[in-house]
Amino acid sequence: MWKRFFAPEPLPLGLAWEEDGLRIVEIGSRRQGYRVKALYFPFPEALVETGCEITHRMMVEFLKKIVAENRWHKRTVVTALPPDQVMIRNLKFPPMPREDLHQAVAWEVRQLLNGELSAYTYDYMVTDEQPPSGESGEVHVMIAAMEREKVMAYYHLFCQAGFQLQAIDVIPLALKRALLGDIQGSGGEMPVVLLNLGNRFSQLAVIDQGQLTLARSLPCVLEFGQDRDLAVRKQSCLPSKLVQEIRKTMDFFQAEHRRPVTGIIASGAALSPLILQKLKLDLGIQVVPGLPGNGLPLDRYPEPSYAVAMGLALKGVRD
Repeated sequence: MWKRFFAPEPLPLGLAWEEDGLRIVEIGSRRQGYRVKALYFPFPEALVETGCEITHRMMVEFLKKIVAENRWHKRTVVTALPPDQVMIRNLKFPPMPREDLHQAVAWEVRQLLNGELSAYTYDYMVTDEQPPSGESGEVHVMIAAMEREKVMAYYHLFCQAGFQLQAIDVIPLALKRALLGDIQGSGGEMPVVLLNLGNRFSQLAVIDQGQLTLARSLPCVLEFGQDRDLAVRKQSCLPSKLVQEIRKTMDFFQAEHRRPVTGIIASGAALSPLILQKLKLDLGIQVVPGLPGNGLPLDRYPEPSYAVAMGLALKGVRD
């Protein structure tokens, strides 16, 4: 009884959305560390054939089945909306008190959304605060905004399926939790780029001194089809536009912060040795494979959503 009373609450499930299914990571604590269980649930053919605008009832039934089969009733869940459903902006403000900054951010968000603030929900975080020296002091802020209607739809979906939605996170923060530290000795202190090459979007995130400093989502992808390894071999050359955007992101960060990016942590489709080599040659920088949970038995090329789901499950553990 006492053991049960003092037992730690389970970590949330990390749930990442794919075009044709859900990737869920469950992390269980042990004395020696953590036990990680990664699961994939393909959408039924009826859902896939219907397209993106599937009915709410069909998705609830799909999730209910997952809850029942895995005994996840009332389990907390952390998820993230697809990049095309989240607006992320990086802004700069002059030094000011936090209350004034809150009002300044609200004003900027209102301008970005053309005054339709009531239709959205947003949050922000200070990513860098440079001490004022003359007039050069700046406060760097990252803003994430989502349509309020979609946020509420996700909330009701999970509640009706038997889950407890703990948070809707953003993918760059999830990648930071899952991948940061894969460059030996960096510890997150030196600036690095996290690159998650996905099936629909590629996510870039710059981490400096352990903090998410810059985030971008790009519609630059590799199409894999049925034979993943064959497709990787055929398309070992990255799209030139994607390489240009990575370089542009690195140059922008260096110009803004006067600190060069020291390496790239690659995940998702970018784990192909050919792509890793291509990135290193084209960008002239250290590139290492980012494998969430180093030392665990993993697929050779984990799907892009695996790192995202892992990072979502680690919310509250590696923040």
